[in-house]
Amino acid sequence: MNLDDAMQETCGAQMGTILSCILGKLAYFRDEEMHSERLLQRP
Repeated sequence: MNLDDAMQETCGAQMGTILSCILGKLAYFRDEEMHSERLLQRP
């Protein structure tokens, strides 16, 4: 599944979401309750 489709599927579900973009290295986190988004990167 591409990233755009995954974000459309999960955003607005009233819960936190973590999408793994590159397994173990890069992820996208969205907290619906706190209205925050983060890109998480492991060095």
